[in-house]
Amino acid sequence: VQEAKEALLLVSSLDLSHNKISKISNLQTLQQLTKLDISFNDLKSSSLCKFPPQIVELNLSHNTLESNTYLDFSYLKQLE
Repeated sequence: VQEAKEALLLVSSLDLSHNKISKISNLQTLQQLTKLDISFNDLKSSSLCKFPPQIVELNLSHNTLESNTYLDFSYLKQLE
């Protein structure tokens, strides 16, 4: 189990698309994560967590995000 936790810390790209996810948390533990795909889920603005600052590519497309949501993604190279 400890080896799996240590390996998870090294993940740099994560695809969680098409999983009906409605809430996401604890991404700060993934210190090497630079690419995250959470498209085609059930995320709303209230269910979004704080994204780690090292993420440069983020795909949030095809979620039920509220139009009045303000999130600062100016640091991203790519946002969908």
